[in-house]
Amino acid sequence: MQQPTVFLFALFLVSSIDAARLVFSTSASLSADHVNYSADKTQRCYSLSCFNNEAAFVSWEDLDDGDQLVFYDDENCKGSFIQGKKKSSWAIEFSTYNFKAKTSSFMIWQYATYPLNGIVDICKEKTILTTGNASSSSSKAEAGVEVA
Repeated sequence: MQQPTVFLFALFLVSSIDAARLVFSTSASLSADHVNYSADKTQRCYSLSCFNNEAAFVSWEDLDDGDQLVFYDDENCKGSFIQGKKKSSWAIEFSTYNFKAKTSSFMIWQYATYPLNGIVDICKEKTILTTGNASSSSSKAEAGVEVA
């Protein structure tokens, strides 16, 4: 019985990252409407209810080596998706991939394609865990939203 606990604890340690910073915008223009986010967990789905299907462009920085940003056309990281490059800093013009005004959620893939660390609607600032009945609140940070 001790092994599963150790495994889950190790999985938790591996899935925490330094926060990757993302900017979603309605165009590549600096004057475009935009939303800033900080994502600090891999395998966590971040839904964008307040910017749903509006993004035409996304840029990011500080993504850990080997991690990959994936953008979905449905909330809760479901539906069709496109994968960003495995680069610390990059940008995507969604129209290049026929994904303009379709992004509803995103996830940082590290070792799986399922949101093992829960689902967060950043705009509503609450966490919905995919396992168990517990939930936790979050607080807004200067560079985005931190989820405890």
